[in-house]
Amino acid sequence: MVFELTFEHPEYLWLLLSLPLVAVSHFFMIQHTKKKGLKFANFDALRRVHGSGVLTRNLIPLMMRLLILFFLIVAVCGTIFWYSGQRLDNDVVIAIDTSASMTTEDIEPSRFEASKKAAVGFVQNLSGKSKIGVVVFSGIAKVVLPPSASKTRVQQAIESIEIEFAGGTDIAGALIASTNLLATSPKGKAIVLFTDGSSTVGVSEKDTLQRGVDYAVANHVVVHPIGLGSEEGTLGYIPALHNVSAAYDKESMEFIAEQTEGKHYLADNTDKLNVIFEELNEEVQEALIPFPLTFFSLLIALLLLFIEWGLINTRFRVIP
Repeated sequence: MVFELTFEHPEYLWLLLSLPLVAVSHFFMIQHTKKKGLKFANFDALRRVHGSGVLTRNLIPLMMRLLILFFLIVAVCGTIFWYSGQRLDNDVVIAIDTSASMTTEDIEPSRFEASKKAAVGFVQNLSGKSKIGVVVFSGIAKVVLPPSASKTRVQQAIESIEIEFAGGTDIAGALIASTNLLATSPKGKAIVLFTDGSSTVGVSEKDTLQRGVDYAVANHVVVHPIGLGSEEGTLGYIPALHNVSAAYDKESMEFIAEQTEGKHYLADNTDKLNVIFEELNEEVQEALIPFPLTFFSLLIALLLLFIEWGLINTRFRVIP
């Protein structure tokens, strides 16, 4: 289980410094009240009227006021509690690698065509009322379809995708573009990433991939990477005389899944790809769910305010 607190307005956390100031001012006023109380000559009479705690420290009202202030600050900060849980309507983005290496035929009819077919099947079988977006990436990432509740539109968007024969594989860009589509979603968020796992864009491929992963983590997006092809790799679309392979990068895919709390899959044949998507339909139902605390914090603060008001006018009422 994952639990986390985030703040939409973290700058207001500085207001927490007012809590000790309230406590100090409370005890200062208690001392001031004691000095005023010394002017009374008949303490026995006061005790008969108000009980033995005439000059108590009034710790209970102090605690009530501190709690009221604390919950008001929690509300002002826009506090959100995140937890890992299941929902049938989590939003999903399908990101498909359209680089030339995806034409490799170690998965029939090719990595690319197999991923498109599997993605369509995934959309058709997805339960609940999820919105689904589509992103493609080769040298750059492109948004094909923003999250939509129409499975027909999503299916048409996937079927319209074509291979891009220029420019490399920008996995980090795909993570960032997909995360941007999900960033404002009030529900759980997941990315299903189809790729052969060979990131080839950026001055430093590892650092570039790290930036994409960090961006997904910061926005509480779970990524499920699906690696297509064998770890050994085949020459595929690349002429044999160049001696270049199109191998699946298992290490990068495991890294993405581990960092984002997702699950990594390897599909080296069509049958395995179909089995993966039967399981993935359940996996995307589990994500990091946001629970805004603003309303409940205000409600608690209001309730404590009424209780505190009742206490200072009854049990802790100050005699003038």
